Amino acid sequence: MMSGLRTVHNRHSADLERLLDPALARESALRAREAVASSAFSKDIGEILNGFFVDSRAGIASAIEVIQEARKVMGAVRQKMTVEYKIAPVEAAPFATERFLIELDRLEEHCAREFKGGSNLLLRSRKALGTLFFDTVALQVIHVFEIADRETRAWLAGFIRPLESQINAYQEQSNARIEGMGRIQNAEVDLLDKLAELERLAAEVGAQREQCEAQQQRLMALLEVEREPSLA
Repeated sequence: MMSGLRTVHNRHSADLERLLDPALARESALRAREAVASSAFSKDIGEILNGFFVDSRAGIASAIEVIQEARKVMGAVRQKMTVEYKIAPVEAAPFATERFLIELDRLEEHCAREFKGGSNLLLRSRKALGTLFFDTVALQVIHVFEIADRETRAWLAGFIRPLESQINAYQEQSNARIEGMGRIQNAEVDLLDKLAELERLAAEVGAQREQCEAQQQRLMALLEVEREPSLA
């Protein structure tokens, strides 16, 4: 069971690591900054920023789907542990995921106010706009990914590690019971061997006693024979 659970856990971890990778979020932000800096028309800036947030939101949304799938696996494991192994279930800590999308919505609204038709479009160069976007918006989006990545790692570990400890303890107890049964069986075999040895010794002693009794009877007979002439 544990090997299969570990495989699923590793798959979920790898998917979340890919979807919430802050380094990839930074690369996307840098590309958006360069695209803004090289844009020819104001409408292009709006499309660039829309695309940046669409990609960012897609990564977070996909990560939430993986987390929901992991929750289902955890629920099935809890039930199996309780029913089949009689082990107290490991409860997964609550993990609110929607707040990441809410934060992205807030940042996108701020971005729309500042860079879509605002005074910044008239007062700043395209390069300055790109830098301003990166410093005031994109870095905060990257920070959202950093928090999501860190918290999902901790959340997954908070379930799998206690579960591994419980299963290892269960296996150790099972192994101890098996070893105890083995020792009992070995003791029974040893006891049977000792009983057989005692029976053999008892038989030998009995045979020796019979020989002694027979020898004693012969001696008594000889003594009787020797005693009779003296009485005559």
